[in-house]
Amino acid sequence: MKTKVFTYESAMDQALRFLSVRFLSEKELREKMMRKACPIDLIDQVEKRLFELDYLNDERLSKEALRLYMEEGKYSRRYIENKMFQRGLCISEALSDYDEEAAARRIVSRKVSKVFTWTSLYRFLGNRGFSSRTIKNIAQELSIQDANS
Repeated sequence: MKTKVFTYESAMDQALRFLSVRFLSEKELREKMMRKACPIDLIDQVEKRLFELDYLNDERLSKEALRLYMEEGKYSRRYIENKMFQRGLCISEALSDYDEEAAARRIVSRKVSKVFTWTSLYRFLGNRGFSSRTIKNIAQELSIQDANS
């Protein structure tokens, strides 16, 4: 298999192709470039230029990603923190205002046709990262009894 030889121009082109799909954090872009076997010194040069052009901006991306996760209201605080961490993004104090139980209530209420048992509710919300306490509170609100109780 032939290994691609990168130049500054080809490394920049590759980075821009990655960024054309969605905004990436510095960490995500660096990982993708390294998987393509781009030399670290070229990655550094490309990143520097992308910062100058404001194509890479982790602070802005952190705020926007967090805002979108919170607006969607589909996930727990822990899930959101984990996703932000995976992307190499900072978690702001704004997440402390996130009402996890309201998010859990909202996604359960969207499934009106679904009849939840304790187990199905636990799986449904647990897969979205909600804590056992939040799931228990929602189950109580819906008068769903734990079969083990």
